[in-house]
Amino acid sequence: ENRRQDIMLWAEQSIAIQALGMTGESGNADAGAAVFIKEANEALKSYQKAHPYFEEIAIALPTGDVLTTSLVKVAAEMTTGKTIKDKSYFQKALGGTVVVSDVFLNESGKPMLVIASPVKNGNDIAGVLYGAVNVTYFTEKFIEPIKIGESGYVFLFNREGLVISHPDKSKIMKFNMKGVDFGRQMVDQGEGVLAYSEDGDERMASFKQDKNLGWSVVAVANVQEQMAPV
Repeated sequence: ENRRQDIMLWAEQSIAIQALGMTGESGNADAGAAVFIKEANEALKSYQKAHPYFEEIAIALPTGDVLTTSLVKVAAEMTTGKTIKDKSYFQKALGGTVVVSDVFLNESGKPMLVIASPVKNGNDIAGVLYGAVNVTYFTEKFIEPIKIGESGYVFLFNREGLVISHPDKSKIMKFNMKGVDFGRQMVDQGEGVLAYSEDGDERMASFKQDKNLGWSVVAVANVQEQMAPV
């Protein structure tokens, strides 16, 4: 939710609105527009530096052409040559909705998600600002450090049951919770406490689904460790 708020806040900044407004839908820009585009590019780079779990933060025209991105310097032709017009997150954001995409694997195999927000100029939508989140970076920083006893841990799966964060990296984006009985119960119930056996250990898991994202957070404890004398 905090990352969603970040994208919404940046989409409201005057520099994004001015860069898009001066450029127009066609992507044609004069020298005056170039100043705003350069400033927007510098702002995106500063946002990314301060929030390194974003692999990219960018601004797209209503055509889907990416005007500027934190990944590159401003091009002489004022656009990056990249288009996101066919991406569902872009189309939904252009329709006025703040969007959090499903987790997907990028070209290099990293789990990613995209958060996109409309950039409004008055009542008009001037374009879209989006950020691509490196899910692995995010979970390694905020999820995986959480320990429960000696061997307990926390992991995440999406609304389809696909594991998107786990201490066992081999399960990420490959293991589906619906493939095991206890996993199906978690997916079906959405929230609760469940005792089960896995890999010869008796475990107790507390789980809850975030209704907005559809992600479920699972906290797993080893029963023997929890019952051991202090």
